[in-house]
Amino acid sequence: MPPMTAPSSFSPPLALMAPAVAAINHLLAQEAWARDALALHAGKDAVVEASTITLRLRATVDVMVQASNSEEPASVTIRLKLADLPLIAHNRDRAFSYVKIEGDAEFANTISQLAKGLRWEA
Repeated sequence: MPPMTAPSSFSPPLALMAPAVAAINHLLAQEAWARDALALHAGKDAVVEASTITLRLRATVDVMVQASNSEEPASVTIRLKLADLPLIAHNRDRAFSYVKIEGDAEFANTISQLAKGLRWEA
């Protein structure tokens, strides 16, 4: 019997990403400045890797985001540790100091500005 190996990462099916996509789009819908910033990156994918969970989102032409299952390399990849999430939530101004970013610097900067500037309150 071959040895069992743990998967290197878990990419949730697009349907499971719907709540995250809906929440982000709700926030974007309330802020014209955020939609204007994101519009410059329409068609680009951003991957967020948190330990073994991978989320892939695409900036759309209608200035929202959607789940993506593209096999192409992402424009930007953001890696973080799940253990750092409380630190990130506590101090959003320093959130990107807890992550590793690869790829399109302008897109990453836009994501950083959205993370800092969008009002995440319920």
